Amino acid sequence: MSREPRISHFVVIADPSVRFNDSAIVADACGCVVAECDDPHFADGLIDLFQRTSEEQEVKLAVLPAADLSRAQLVLAQRELERARSIGANLDSEEYATNDPTFALIGHVAITLVNLAAELEAVADIAPHASGEALTSPNGRPVGDEAGATLHEAVQKLEQALDRHRLTFLFFATAKRRNELLRNSRHGMEEAVRKDDMMGYDRVMEDIDDAGEFLFRQRVYFERFAEKAIGAFGPGEGEKPPGEESTHPYWSLDEGSASYLQDTAQGILAAARELDRADSARSCKDIVRTAIDVAYDEGRSRWYSAIVTRWAYLTRLDDALASVRRHLLLDSNADLARDDDEPFPWDTCFLGVQWDERIFNHDPVTCGTCPSDPSYLPIADGKVYFFKCFHDAGQRLLRLFNKSIRPTLLSEGETKVEATFFLAIADKMDPDDVVLVEEHLDALSARVYTQHHDWRIEQGLIIADHFIFDGEHLIDQKPPLGNPSLSADFLFDRADRWHERISPPRKTSRSASKPAAEDPKGKEEKIDGAHPLLPTAIIAALSLRDLTRFARYYPDAIAQDEASRIYDKLTSSLVAASRAVGLDQLFDTMPVPSLHDPGAYTGFAAIMATTMMHHKDFSFHGEVDSQQSRESHQQLLSACLATCDSGIKDIGEQLHRIRLFDCLLPTPDAGAEFASPRRVVRMVEIYWTLLRRLLVHHASAYGAIRPHPLRLMLTSMQRRFRVAFERLTDAKLDNDSTESIDALIDTLLDGDPDELTVDQDWTYRRFDAIDRFVEGLRDKIGIGVFELTHEEADFCDYCDKAIGDYTAHVDKTWSRMLNSSAQKKPRQSDDSPDASPVAVPQSETGSVAPKDLSTTRKLILEAILDIGAVDETNKVSAPQIAEKLRGLTDKRLREELAVLRTLKLLGGSKGARGYWLTPAGTQCARTLSKT
Repeated sequence: MSREPRISHFVVIADPSVRFNDSAIVADACGCVVAECDDPHFADGLIDLFQRTSEEQEVKLAVLPAADLSRAQLVLAQRELERARSIGANLDSEEYATNDPTFALIGHVAITLVNLAAELEAVADIAPHASGEALTSPNGRPVGDEAGATLHEAVQKLEQALDRHRLTFLFFATAKRRNELLRNSRHGMEEAVRKDDMMGYDRVMEDIDDAGEFLFRQRVYFERFAEKAIGAFGPGEGEKPPGEESTHPYWSLDEGSASYLQDTAQGILAAARELDRADSARSCKDIVRTAIDVAYDEGRSRWYSAIVTRWAYLTRLDDALASVRRHLLLDSNADLARDDDEPFPWDTCFLGVQWDERIFNHDPVTCGTCPSDPSYLPIADGKVYFFKCFHDAGQRLLRLFNKSIRPTLLSEGETKVEATFFLAIADKMDPDDVVLVEEHLDALSARVYTQHHDWRIEQGLIIADHFIFDGEHLIDQKPPLGNPSLSADFLFDRADRWHERISPPRKTSRSASKPAAEDPKGKEEKIDGAHPLLPTAIIAALSLRDLTRFARYYPDAIAQDEASRIYDKLTSSLVAASRAVGLDQLFDTMPVPSLHDPGAYTGFAAIMATTMMHHKDFSFHGEVDSQQSRESHQQLLSACLATCDSGIKDIGEQLHRIRLFDCLLPTPDAGAEFASPRRVVRMVEIYWTLLRRLLVHHASAYGAIRPHPLRLMLTSMQRRFRVAFERLTDAKLDNDSTESIDALIDTLLDGDPDELTVDQDWTYRRFDAIDRFVEGLRDKIGIGVFELTHEEADFCDYCDKAIGDYTAHVDKTWSRMLNSSAQKKPRQSDDSPDASPVAVPQSETGSVAPKDLSTTRKLILEAILDIGAVDETNKVSAPQIAEKLRGLTDKRLREELAVLRTLKLLGGSKGARGYWLTPAGTQCARTLSKT
């Protein structure tokens, strides 16, 4: 079945002499083909933009219609275009850049036109504006790509663009279908699910803003609408009711919605284009392709309100958004899992290759075309790991493969192979993937060894009873396994040969030698695991590890000159103690890093681990990250801290204090993820969750400890909130909420213990307002997945344990006081069996001093005095007191009344219907009223 070829226009250099002189000519009157466009007006605009902005002003371009060319000329034009772009992409390469000035000019023009075409596509659907006026969308939002971003940030931008487009679509869409069974109903055969029929529609309409942020604030409403529509009409293509005139469900868009959906669709395309540029490893190509496909309904090139949308479009949008979020969680977050960004020489790496093999499409009419590249059809692609080594050797091998093997794999003609060699760090990979890769490499090594051994046997190597009778010279010989190819056997063999030259193994004699214990030259120096200076070396290495992290992530935690002074003292102590113990060779393999070295943290961690392993009390439990190993290592560090040098011990304790309370937020200079406002919002959310737990306990507890035992923790948390809000100043925060958090912490530190309990309803409303403020930050700025630093994780663990211990202690103490008061019986003399209750703390005047009472009890006494219940004839009930003191719960009031009865300030037995002030209580209440 034949198809009409797609009519396009080629952009060519107008000078016939500027062409490839070693290949066939496309057209006699034209130079080389450097670009391709679907629209002649777009081609004219591209040429105009090139002439206005390019440095190559002398190069003149022209448009060559594809309809004027034969099929053979079309093939030649596609070849020239592909070759021109390849040359342009390698102009900055020292190895593959062309030396021909004409070829370099052609490549420069081709790659420049590719970049200019991307800029033109971003404004292709926008009407021309006056000179100097910025291009904007129908909603007033600027159109165009933002600044270049990392791969993780580009994926996040694509997620936000898809999410905004989905919510915009749900805002304008109505679910409909025709149902023949409803022919005689009041509304006819049209069956619909509308948003205005759902509860909360008026609130959504009142919340509309120009920026469209209300979509995210009202997300729950739109999710309920989508769930209701899918539940009514079915998923996928939907359910069609019986009857010839019935239809499958579809989406109907409101009038005037096309411009807004066109705007969000352009945002998806811009974000996909930015992700494609940032994705140098092509790991997100499927995500980019899926996002481009869902920008418009299937088979459409733009949005029109009058045209219905397929029912399955929402499902396609959900699938695209889920794939992006899955990539964020599983792939992009792996780059944040390491403590340091830079790899180190001792990191284990896997060398691999990925390839894309394509066959040349001679006849696009009969063979079809590939949407991403009309000139080629994909045949096969894949990825394989073929060697394991350390990072420093892996980098050298990667350069050798790119310089030697990669050019030989590239080919022209019928088949083209694009191969890319890469280096993967094992610590950044999924642990399960690492196990599978190592099993594959073990099998690959065994297979290659077998091939080499079989070749040696064929050459005359004779081995019997582990003794070589003939062919000993063949022991180390192994032939190359074929010509350069993508075969895993060949790649492993070549990597193994080069690795032996880069890092040759130690040569050992094949003859039997004396054991190392009997060879005086091979005797190793003994290390004393019980040496008294070994704990000093361990704590010095631990302190240096923390100090280098402060210098990189928290430069404000400790002054620069102070950090340098401590570094010098710790390094000298570390080296001296290690040599005294017997670890002389330690610093030959692990040199002491500098304070500001990017790999200093990992280096000192390795030194600390090495010194710990030589301690006499060190124990290994099989898994380094197991709970048992962590606990035993923590016990060992605590024991070393107690027995190390006093000067090093003081430094270690001070650095641990700084680690917990003075490392507030990582500096934005430490990495792109630390400069993200979304990460700051995440930390505000975590700290508020901890603080809210403590505040709720204070608001409902019956007592508090003064001075507050968690003062250091609360002060550090207050500073963390202040630094976080300073970094979010561009978000125009609600000052009332930020000041409320600050005031609540001040209340815990220096305020009245009962200030939060007098009116609990008001207190909880205050908490709810801050909860809404934090949730608003998530909607306004966004959310993300971020790993906590070691310092942040330690502070959160400390807060969690400290708050739990504090609340448990307060509750236990109060319960013990209540039980003691309830169980304590009144004194009874021989003359009076009904004597007064047991004595309580009194002042010098013989009555309880007002200063010894809590604020709640003072308020109760004043309220009873105000009512006039000053003797047994004028009683007051508990509900009357509660009405006077609004906000005090009934349970709390009755417990306080019981305490005041015990203190002889109130009269009335347990269970009485009324209470009155005793003479001592009346005197105390009047004293309070005067003050």
